[in-house]
Amino acid sequence: MNVFFQYFRKRKEFGRPCHFSESGPFLLFESKPDPKKKAKYQTPPTIDVGVQCQPDLSEHDVNTERSILVHTGMNHVEGGWPKDIDPNELDHIAMFRRKVERDESYTGQILSKSREMSKFLAQNVSLDIYQRYFSDYTSDYTAETPRMQALTSIRDPDSKISRWVSGTSWHPDEPNIVAVSYESLPMQTSTPHTPVCSYVWDLQNLSTPLYTMTPASLLCCLAFNPKDSHVIVGGCYNGLISFWDLRKKETTPLESSPIERCHHDPVTQVVWVQSKTGTECVSLSTDSAVMWWDIRKVSEPIDTMEVLNTTDGQKLGPTAVDYDPAFGPSNFLVGTEQGLIVSCNRKAKTTTERLSHPYIGHIGPVYSIQRNPADARFFLSTGDVAARVWASGLHHTPILTPSYDSQFVTCGRWSPTRPSLAMVGTSSGAVGVWDVLAQQKVLTAQITESVSFGLVTLEMHSSGRWMATGTTDGSVYIHELSDSLCIPKANEKAELVESLEREVQREKDIAPKLREILANGERQAKLFQSSVAFDSATSASSSSSSSSSTSSSTSSSSSSSSSSSPGSTSSASDALFTGVPAVIPYSNVTPGIEGISGFPISSSSSSSSSSSSSSSSSSSSFSQWPSTSVYGPDAFAAYRVNEEEIAAIEKDFFAKMEEAMAEEEEDSDDESFLSQGDFTISEDEERTG
Repeated sequence: MNVFFQYFRKRKEFGRPCHFSESGPFLLFESKPDPKKKAKYQTPPTIDVGVQCQPDLSEHDVNTERSILVHTGMNHVEGGWPKDIDPNELDHIAMFRRKVERDESYTGQILSKSREMSKFLAQNVSLDIYQRYFSDYTSDYTAETPRMQALTSIRDPDSKISRWVSGTSWHPDEPNIVAVSYESLPMQTSTPHTPVCSYVWDLQNLSTPLYTMTPASLLCCLAFNPKDSHVIVGGCYNGLISFWDLRKKETTPLESSPIERCHHDPVTQVVWVQSKTGTECVSLSTDSAVMWWDIRKVSEPIDTMEVLNTTDGQKLGPTAVDYDPAFGPSNFLVGTEQGLIVSCNRKAKTTTERLSHPYIGHIGPVYSIQRNPADARFFLSTGDVAARVWASGLHHTPILTPSYDSQFVTCGRWSPTRPSLAMVGTSSGAVGVWDVLAQQKVLTAQITESVSFGLVTLEMHSSGRWMATGTTDGSVYIHELSDSLCIPKANEKAELVESLEREVQREKDIAPKLREILANGERQAKLFQSSVAFDSATSASSSSSSSSSTSSSTSSSSSSSSSSSPGSTSSASDALFTGVPAVIPYSNVTPGIEGISGFPISSSSSSSSSSSSSSSSSSSSFSQWPSTSVYGPDAFAAYRVNEEEIAAIEKDFFAKMEEAMAEEEEDSDDESFLSQGDFTISEDEERTG
C-alpha cells in the first residue's frame, strides 16, 4: 500500500512567500509489530568500547635477533673454452689456438682492436697515470688540534658474568686484528661455570670472533709472536704458560707447561724475546720468579731467575716487564708490587750482576713499564697516582713526573712514532696525552661511558695511528689518533734526548747538595739527642736530691711537679729518637730558614737561651715526623701526605737549592751557605753534646 498526499496550487500562487505556523502532530500511518515474526529475530548485545587518542604500548621489551655474518669465498677458474677442450691439457689449448689463428676473421679483428689500443697506449706515454701530486708539499701538523676519534668498541661475548680485560695485543702484520684476554676479578667470585674463553677479533667483522682460545684457566696476559704472527702465547691465572696457532681449528692450547714446573702465582705478563729461532718468551709472576720458555718444548723452562731486593735480600713480586733488544738482548726491566723497579741481566753469573740496585720512587705496585723508542736509556713507569720517567743508572729519583692525578694511574705507553708523547690511563677511565718536551698535558679524553669503569690495559699500534684500551667492564675501545699525535716533528728525537740528558745532569748536580743536607740534618739530630739525654739525667738527679731533704707531703708534690717538667718531656721525646732514619727521602725534606723541617732545629737553638728551653722547642719540632723511614706501599700511610703536598715540598726544596747555589756563586770566599748558613749550631748545644 502506497501512502501519499497530493497538493494542489494554482499557477498564480507560485512565488509567494511561505508563512509557517505551528500545528500539532497528526498520525499519517501506523504499523504495529507482529508477535509471530518477533520470535524469529534476536536482539544484539550491547558492547562498550573505549577509544584513546594514542595507541596502546606493550609492557615488554623485545630485541631483534643478532645477525651473524659469515665470510664465504668462490673459486673462479679459467672458462669460456669449448666443451671438447680441456683447459688442463696444454696440447688441447695449443691445438685450439692454431685453429683460431687460421680463421679468416682473426686478422681483421686483431687489426681493428690494435687501432683502439694504440690510442690508449699513446695517452699513457704522454700522461703518467702513476704520478704523485704535491709530493714536495709538507703540511704543518703542529697547528692542528690534538684529538682522538672512537672507531669501534668490542664487548665481551660472555657478558652474563662481569669480566675484566686483562690484556690486549695487536697483530704484528694485520692492523685490523687484535687479541683480547679476559679474567674475572676478584677471583674469589669465580665459579666452575665462569667462562674462561678469550678471543681474537677482526675489527672489520665484530659480529663473531675470528678465533676463540679456551685455556685451562683464565688468561691474565697474552702476546702475538712478532716473527710468526699466527702464534699467540698466554699466561694463565693458575701459573700455566700456553700457546695457540691461529691456523689450527682447535680452540684448546696446542701445548701447555706442566703445573709442577710453572709459576705458583698468576702470570702477570709475558713477552717474546729475541732469539735465533724466534720461539723464546719470558714470563713473570708475583711469586718472584722470572722464567724463559721455548714453545717448541714447554715441558720445563730453559732458564729461571728470582727477583730480589739487593739492599735487604727480600723477595719481590714482579708485575710488569719491558724488553728492548736495543738496550741489550739479555737486559730487561722488571716492575714489582713493592713499588721498586729492578734492571736484570740474564747472562750474568752472580746475583749481584744479574740484579741491579732498585729504582725507588713509587709507593704502590708498578702496573706498566716501557723504554723510550728514541733512546732506550730512558723509560716510563706507571703506578700509584703518577707516571714517572727514569734514566738508567739514576736510581734514587725519577728525572720527570708527568702526572699527579687524583685517580690511580693504571697503564701507560710511549707513542711508537712520536717518542716525546706518553699515553697515560687512569682508574677513572680517562687517557691523558703528555708531551715530555713541552712538559704539559696536550689532551685528556674520557674513554669509558662512566667514571666508575677504569682502564686496565693500553696498547699502541706499531704505526702510532691506533690505540686499544681495555676497561674493567669487559670492553675494548679502539681510537684513531690525529696527525698531530702520530706524525713526528722535525728533529723531535734529537731534542727529546737532549732534554732528558739535561734533566739527568740536573739531578746529578743536586745529589751532592742533597747528601750534604742530609748529613747536616743527621748530625743535628744526634747532637740534639745527646742534649736531651743529658738534660734528662740532670733533672733526675736534682729531683732526687730535693725529695730527700723535704717531708713526705712535699716530696709527693715535688714528684708530681717533676713529672710535668721538661725533663719528663725530653724522656718522652727520647723515645722518638730511637727510630731516627739514617736517610730520609728527599721529597719529605725541605731546607728552611731555621733548619730542615722535621729536625730539631729552631731559632732558639742559635740564641743565648738555656739548653732546656732550646731542647723543648726542638722536641716539638721533631715530633712532627714519624719514628721510622718507610718505603713501598706503607710510606703513603706513614707520612700522611697527598700529591699536592709532595709537589709543594719538591717545589720549595728546589727553589731553596737554587737560592743557595746562587749565593755561593756571588760570594766564593765565604763558606758554603748550605753547610753553615742554615745549619749553624749554638755553642751551648755543642758544649752540651
